[in-house]
Amino acid sequence: MEDVAGECLEELMQRNLIQVAKWKSNGVPESFIIHDLLLNLAISEAKEGKFLNVSTPQMSLNRYRRVALRDKCSEDYMTEASHHSSSSSSSKSLLCYTEMPPSLYGQFKLLNVLDLEDAPGIKNLPKEIGKLFLLKYLSLRGTRLKTLPPWVGNLYNLQTLNLFGTRIDDDLPIEILKLDKLRHLLCLSRIPKWRSDDSITKRAIRICRPSPPPRHLGDISHLQTLWLRTGDWIEDGLEKLIDLRNLRIDGKEGHMEKFKEKLSQALVKLERLEVLFLIELGEGEIAFPSFSNNKYLYDLYICGHIGKLPDSHNFPPSLTRLRLASTRLEEDMIPILEKLPKLRELTLDKQPYDGVVMKCSARGFPKLENLTLHDFHSLMDWVVEEEAMLNLRKLEINELYGLKSIPNGLSHITTLQELTLVMPKQFLERVKEGGKDWEKIKHVPSIRTREEEIPEEILQQFPQYGRQWVDVYKGDNPS
Repeated sequence: MEDVAGECLEELMQRNLIQVAKWKSNGVPESFIIHDLLLNLAISEAKEGKFLNVSTPQMSLNRYRRVALRDKCSEDYMTEASHHSSSSSSSKSLLCYTEMPPSLYGQFKLLNVLDLEDAPGIKNLPKEIGKLFLLKYLSLRGTRLKTLPPWVGNLYNLQTLNLFGTRIDDDLPIEILKLDKLRHLLCLSRIPKWRSDDSITKRAIRICRPSPPPRHLGDISHLQTLWLRTGDWIEDGLEKLIDLRNLRIDGKEGHMEKFKEKLSQALVKLERLEVLFLIELGEGEIAFPSFSNNKYLYDLYICGHIGKLPDSHNFPPSLTRLRLASTRLEEDMIPILEKLPKLRELTLDKQPYDGVVMKCSARGFPKLENLTLHDFHSLMDWVVEEEAMLNLRKLEINELYGLKSIPNGLSHITTLQELTLVMPKQFLERVKEGGKDWEKIKHVPSIRTREEEIPEEILQQFPQYGRQWVDVYKGDNPS
């Protein structure tokens, strides 16, 4: 279905009915815009054909199958609007951006899509939603929801469940494993193990039926998107989810290291994977297996200690976007990364490297267009050889407090269009017109700067930085 939808968007693009606002690194559209004149025409035609409406409840609930509510209304007003006509029960899609009385959800018996993203006032899921058995899409993203009730397992037609950005801290209910048609599950919580003494088994015994067999996440065989915290599910079925395209796993307090071996084994088998986020917020080491078999994987984000980068041939062959954060590598990672033939976007963030020198070699990074360097404090010298990064268009240098100067090699990168510098005052003095580094960057059409003082805790950790800038300002900086 996702592929068919992509083909429909492609046709709209070819007809110039929509335009691409942003592209993904692999050349696929990420977001779209529509001309305001065309938008007005589309809305007019949609209203005339009773396809959709964005209006007040009194106008929407009576006439349209696809409704978006923006204005807050009282329960009496909503109820009166819904009773004006029996057609309100035929609504298939409801996007609600405002607070709605819980009792009204039960009136939408034929609802397929319920989008409550960022809707105010939702701390507990209204029980009326549990009777919307035709729901295929349910988004509670960004709401204040604290728990997910067990009856969510009754929504057996559900294909998308988006709980990202909610306040759910506890485990998800085990009943979620009954959703056999689920294709996209986004929630950074945990799924507990299905145990012999769980609530489902107890209820089955009470009504004199056989206990249900244990279920695992791997039994939801159609999953394409999965965002979860680390847990036993990694051992109990991750490798069976061979249709996964987008996987995000968050670990805390070293939990990622506990499942390191099993996770590595499973990732190798997920050959259809396109996007992978592995995040460890504790001190444990994170898995970095060989991705040479993951030929569709184009977007990789690794946050956490990995010890050592693998050789370049162990990276995904189609990798176009790579982000490394908090990896604390001891060896310069550039000699490996600059050999990745299709890499277009690279972000190095939050102390990815503990060394003091970084070197980009000639003919390295042949396809790289965007480079972001952020928040690694030990780096003092960045060397860019001539003919390195010859396709670079955007460069951001942000909070590299130890960096002494702009690399000489930037003067040879004629493709560079945007340069962003968030650095100490002394560094920015060097890149002003007439400054010591101005000649290296004067060819860049757009240069944005913002002064950032070196935090006291950084000066305490690296006291040489205070002395360094005195020397640099006097002209003692090496060329």
